[in-house]
Amino acid sequence: MSHLIDSYKLISQKLKKKKFPMRKPNYSEAVDQYTQVMNSFKREGNNIYAAFCCLSIGRCEQAIKASSSAEASCYIDAGYLIWENEISTNESEIISFEENIPEAINCYLLAIKIYQNYKRFSIMGTLYFEMASILKRLNKLEEGAEYFQKAAEIQRTESPISAINSLKEAAYCKIMEWDYKGACDYLDLIVNIAGETTQPLESRMNQLSLLNTTTNSSFDQINNNSNHNNFFNNINNNNNNNNNNNNNNNNNNLNNNINNNINNNTILPSSVSMSLYPFILIETRVSLFLLYILQDSFSKSQAQLSKLVNDINEQHSQYSAGSELSEETIAILNNLLIACERKEVNGLPAIQRELWSSLNDVQNDILQRIWCANKMLL
Repeated sequence: MSHLIDSYKLISQKLKKKKFPMRKPNYSEAVDQYTQVMNSFKREGNNIYAAFCCLSIGRCEQAIKASSSAEASCYIDAGYLIWENEISTNESEIISFEENIPEAINCYLLAIKIYQNYKRFSIMGTLYFEMASILKRLNKLEEGAEYFQKAAEIQRTESPISAINSLKEAAYCKIMEWDYKGACDYLDLIVNIAGETTQPLESRMNQLSLLNTTTNSSFDQINNNSNHNNFFNNINNNNNNNNNNNNNNNNNNLNNNINNNINNNTILPSSVSMSLYPFILIETRVSLFLLYILQDSFSKSQAQLSKLVNDINEQHSQYSAGSELSEETIAILNNLLIACERKEVNGLPAIQRELWSSLNDVQNDILQRIWCANKMLL
């Protein structure tokens, strides 16, 4: 490995040496040389030195063209090589001082800054999410939650589903950190996003009808003022039945085009939002209900239970598919609230067994924490 390190130093010295002050170094040649050394380090399994080569390639790409996609790719590759080294060290249970984690984060942040200049927000959100996922895997939960939140802020406008997924991960990081208030804050954001998306269907239809009527009237006004359009003259004259039939077909096609344009502008909820967001809203309400019980905020838990019932009723009235939560499950949740409020600990194991199949993994984890917290009171 020493000869590879010497090769790396030799390339760097060539770039720093200025034989001719008016002539720039040959950065393209340096990129090829760094790439060869980097590949040799990878074959030997030395990801840290390979990452250093990636960073040097990125600096050369910056010298060739500042803030280019090639430069950003080099930073991402360098950061990922450092992540791989930290993950392998963590999984092998070798003691690590984690001094390279800030370097990996910095590499990703440099790439994100470049993509921000190009307004590539989807790539920015993906990089934040990937970085947060790796930090979570390395048990860096506080930093992971922070970057999950940043990913959600970027994804919210373009992909609310992705934003909700990021906020779920952030909330889980807070739960693992025993920061239940922070988890509730993230879950409240999920409720806001799901609530914004699941407007009542009748309201969306009224918006569609109003916009369709306005568009048709404006369209008719423009065409009535066009004297050269024989199509509308034939409609007014009503002299030819064949023309009238053709006109009706054309008019229907025009209305269909208008409706398609309106649908493309997302006036109506998509099939995904109609089916998925209400379930996300109900699932998040249950998680908030359990977290408030865990914090002994029983009034807030009662408020969440009432909102949960209202959301389920609205879902039954607007959509053909019902909620996965039955009336029996709601009653059991209410019994859980009463038992915790009255400190009736002996009945909690039975309630936990009945609820287990109706909750997801995170909610069952919260339920287990509720049982453990109340068990300590005995």
